[in-house]
Amino acid sequence: MAYNEVQLFVVELVGTALSVLFGLGAVANALLPGTKGHGFGVMGIALCFGFGVFVAVQAVGHVSGLLNPAITFGVAVAGRMTWKRAGIAICAQFIGAFLAALITWVVYLPHFQPLTGCIQESISDEMLAREHPETPRQKKVHVFQEMTSKARRYASSGRAPSTRDVLRHDSEGDVLKGVHIHSGKHTWHVFQSLNNCIKARPEKSGAIEDLEMTSKPGLPAPKLDLDATVARKQRIKLDERIREDQEVKLVVFATRPSTLEPFHWTALLAEAVMTFVLTYGALAIIDREVVFGANEVAKTAYKAQVPYLIGVLVWAVILAGGGVTGPALNPARDLSPRIAHFLLPIPGKGSSEWHYAWVPVIGPVIGATLGALFAEAMKKLHESGL
Repeated sequence: MAYNEVQLFVVELVGTALSVLFGLGAVANALLPGTKGHGFGVMGIALCFGFGVFVAVQAVGHVSGLLNPAITFGVAVAGRMTWKRAGIAICAQFIGAFLAALITWVVYLPHFQPLTGCIQESISDEMLAREHPETPRQKKVHVFQEMTSKARRYASSGRAPSTRDVLRHDSEGDVLKGVHIHSGKHTWHVFQSLNNCIKARPEKSGAIEDLEMTSKPGLPAPKLDLDATVARKQRIKLDERIREDQEVKLVVFATRPSTLEPFHWTALLAEAVMTFVLTYGALAIIDREVVFGANEVAKTAYKAQVPYLIGVLVWAVILAGGGVTGPALNPARDLSPRIAHFLLPIPGKGSSEWHYAWVPVIGPVIGATLGALFAEAMKKLHESGL
């Protein structure tokens, strides 16, 4: 039976909304604070994405179950679908994914709350004196506990960083670093003394940045203010908590790379490779029915298993390649929810990270196109009897 373009639009919208809703709901349940499933991990998230695809293909696959703009584009390039129908399906898929993001936000609305107040530490003067005795070495250790592990080990040796020591570490490529917070017009340094050896550069507002430690010959070790140090430590923790909270609220909607690098080449490669595997695997599963020849009973029985097999494939691909990017594997799964994150009034949200948004679109398109062409070549090779 040939389905018209309106039916194609509806089933692709509904199917994509179902598959993305399962996945985003799993991420929200696993990551948002206070949820019943908080912390159930990547295995549960991957399983929900797989089940989401299974349910969607089972529900609408008899009409069209592409559910993915990248795979739809690849299928059109391979000649398995007209460009007109592909365009209609792609529009429906992006709309469906956006609706799924809206539903996820509504369902988990009580858990999208901002951090309130400041992070306080119950440290009395007596506890502070007990944990940080007023000795030169302990003072140095207390100040340097906000630095990197290398600087922390260096401070625990009981020596203040002299010019010679810092330069020696620089020559070995082992640069000591300090930490500061810059927010608006205010900058907090590790040392409160005006003649200290830390030189701060202006950085982005609200960010915690690492700065190289530089010192001048003959400068004495700075005077320490333990109360100010504790306050700075609290500010650092608060900034870290805010940043983590913003990242969680973004990851519920969109993917993020595991490592930061120029142009995100590693993430792009990961998305392309894993989407290639997904596309080729799914098309190979669908094309498998040709082995049954004219046996219609066997074909019908096999087609009933296709949704299960594709769902398992999605689950396996996410577990195998999700460590680098998430992964997206589907431009609609990332771009539409990212737009929703940008538009929705989510309390305390941060950047939608548009600098990365191109990767979950271009990577899957490249991978799906190559995967569809490879699947078509393998199908023709089988049909030729070679």
